[in-house]
Amino acid sequence: MFPGWKCQDGEVVTGGTLLATQLIPRWHPGLNVGFGKNGTLFAIVPGKVVVTCEKCDLNWNHTWVQRHYSDRKGEVIYKKHFNIIPEKQHDRFKLVDAI
Repeated sequence: MFPGWKCQDGEVVTGGTLLATQLIPRWHPGLNVGFGKNGTLFAIVPGKVVVTCEKCDLNWNHTWVQRHYSDRKGEVIYKKHFNIIPEKQHDRFKLVDAI
């Protein structure tokens, strides 16, 4: 599989959908997005894909961060983040006591 975006901004995806594959960290996980050990980004919940440019809050204990950003420690880094905005949940609930 070739590196790159697998889902575009605005697409509706299901949980577990592959969003992007990468060899170096070009894109970062945002809200409701997971980061695989091979650098893939995947949706954790179903919803709408939103790609934003944000300031990175890097986890310096992560091996990918140490490998690719060690020379940029202390700098402000802006990168694209994949986010999943969840689908609206229904609002019809029953009280447990009423059942």
